[in-house]
Amino acid sequence: MYKCSHFLMIVISGIVWTLVGVMLMTLGMHHLMDALRFWDEILISSHSSLIKSLSYVFNKPQQALAAVVGVCLLIGYAKGHFVLSKSVKSGVQRILSQPNPSEIKKLYGKKYYFLIFLMMSLGMILRISKIPEDIHGAIDLAIGAALLKGALTYFKYALAEKKGTLAQEKW
Repeated sequence: MYKCSHFLMIVISGIVWTLVGVMLMTLGMHHLMDALRFWDEILISSHSSLIKSLSYVFNKPQQALAAVVGVCLLIGYAKGHFVLSKSVKSGVQRILSQPNPSEIKKLYGKKYYFLIFLMMSLGMILRISKIPEDIHGAIDLAIGAALLKGALTYFKYALAEKKGTLAQEKW
């Protein structure tokens, strides 16, 4: 089996979080842009919509969309900083508890794979549910932003590991 250094394992985790975060942010923006693309239909529809509701506060739907994007990015950053940073920290601690170098299959534990399965299941439920597309997009955008913030934390730890200062860091 292929073995990796602690540094490389931390970087791989950061790359995975980056890829999933970018994918979710792209999907989220696609859903949100659809709200503008089909604005005329949304406006005459009796269904509720996040951007439709906010367009009454703002002058134009584009301004409402910009407000939604800004709030989603702030929520995502806060979630990444206050919640996911703890997950990143425990992931890095788990990696550091392995021999150096360690097998790549030991990158994540069973609990982590279960969490990934649970999150993917929630994503599928969200996809098949009948919630408005702009709300779906807002959720995807916020989660993607949170994952990107978490990925940056992984990269920060990887840099500390590369410099040799991670072992002295206070956990």
